This record gives sequence, C-alpha cells and structure tokens, in this order.
Amino acid sequence: MSGNIGEGIQYELIFDTSTFTTHRRNHVLGYTGVDHTCETIDSSATLTYALGLAFAGVAFVDFPYVEMSAALADPYDGTNMSIPYPGGETGMVSTDDMITVLHRCRTFVIPAETVAAGNALFRSEVADGAGSDIHDGMVEVVDTGEVDEIASAFGIAETGFTVPGTHADHAGTWNQDDGQYTGLHEAVWVSMWR
Repeated sequence: MSGNIGEGIQYELIFDTSTFTTHRRNHVLGYTGVDHTCETIDSSATLTYALGLAFAGVAFVDFPYVEMSAALADPYDGTNMSIPYPGGETGMVSTDDMITVLHRCRTFVIPAETVAAGNALFRSEVADGAGSDIHDGMVEVVDTGEVDEIASAFGIAETGFTVPGTHADHAGTWNQDDGQYTGLHEAVWVSMWR
C-alpha cells in the first residue's frame, strides 16, 4: 500500500490512550510492548537503544480522527487516507482506537530543534522549553557521537527548519492537552528507511 508521498508502507496500530488522549499527524509513535499497540513518544524519557528500536512509525492521520475534508487539506490533498471501521475488535479488523502509521516512505515530521537538510533524525528527547512534554512525538538531529541516537535514526531530513525566536517560543506552540498547535508549526520532509 502506498505511503503518504511515494511508495511506502502504511498500516494501523491500536493507539494507547491511557497516557495520551490525542495524537497528531507527523508525530513519532513508539510500540508499547503490547501487541499492535502504539503510543506518542515521550520526549522526557532518556533515550536508550531499546527505546530507539521501539520506533513504530510516523502518524499519517490525527487521533481522534478529524473529518475527511480537514484531513485532506493541503499538503495532504489526495485520496490515500485511512479511517477507522466502527465497532469492536474482531481478529485483525480495525477498531475505533487505531491510528494509521507510515514506514519506509517520504513524509512530514515535526522537529523539536533546528534541522538542516541531510541531517539524520530520531525521536526527540528534548525536554526543555515550557515543560518536558512539549516535544512529545517530535524529532531531533542525531548526534554522531551518541550510539543510542545513531541506532535510533529512522530517516534523513530532505528540508531544513530553523527554530524561530527562542526555544521556549518554539516549544510553546504545541498543546499536549488537546493535541493542537497554538501557532503555525513547520514540518520538514523526511525520507524514512524504517
């Protein structure tokens, strides 16, 4: 099945709402250790090799799901969208708490820090700004001297992003309580190999 832009892998995982009730597209997801279950990556957690391997993909759609007209707004104009089937879980049938995840394709991600084109990216562990949860689900640049970060890299940035103003200004645009942005937050293109 096609990914967001270009050929890739797209599938659904059950989203764990016990710690996060919302998740927005272009944010990084990680496996919980429970079959078919994922959650928003917690940026305040210290990165380890195991946490890096728990990378589940990048969200393709919002959770809870937005209306199709909103989901297809630029730059997501197209028909390759996935919405949940109604009803409970029956074998491998989708449930209302599943989220569409992308692998091995070209897609957008939200950077937690300044990113240059060509930088390798991994899930964010930047926990400064207004609070440790501000960068949950975002990405940052791999430090080539950090083995855990290198092992956790999942893609290469095709475009760059410069954090505007202070880092606190940048951090404050994301509201984890309702899963919305209080201001415009740029995304960067990334080619994912995971």
